[in-house]
Amino acid sequence: MKRRGFTLIEVIVAMCLLGMVSVFTCTTLSMTVSEFNKIRCRNEMNYIGEMVIEKLKTEDAYVKEVLEKVDELGQTNFVDEGFDSDKYIVTIFKDYGSNKLLEISVKILHNYQEKEPIYVDFKAAIPR
Repeated sequence: MKRRGFTLIEVIVAMCLLGMVSVFTCTTLSMTVSEFNKIRCRNEMNYIGEMVIEKLKTEDAYVKEVLEKVDELGQTNFVDEGFDSDKYIVTIFKDYGSNKLLEISVKILHNYQEKEPIYVDFKAAIPR
């Protein structure tokens, strides 16, 4: 008598093995997507930081007002239409100031709750 097909035990073992492989694959894929999102977020924050530093070097009226607040208070938040202010918090800190230069730090923080916050720091010297 020739045997055709698979026995019930063989099918159950195959389904268990397939289930275990798919669980490990899904967790790995999930971690990879999470890391990709962090990298994408950091790249966006780098772009925003460079944009803020370049804007602070211009002679715009709003920029002058922001720099005066930084010089007086030591820090201030920066809001601009060039980035999503609900998603990112941009804070400018005064590091050191002389008569001709104002040394500042720009800190960009991603505005969502996670175990470790994602942020990027930039430093610049801006002529007064």
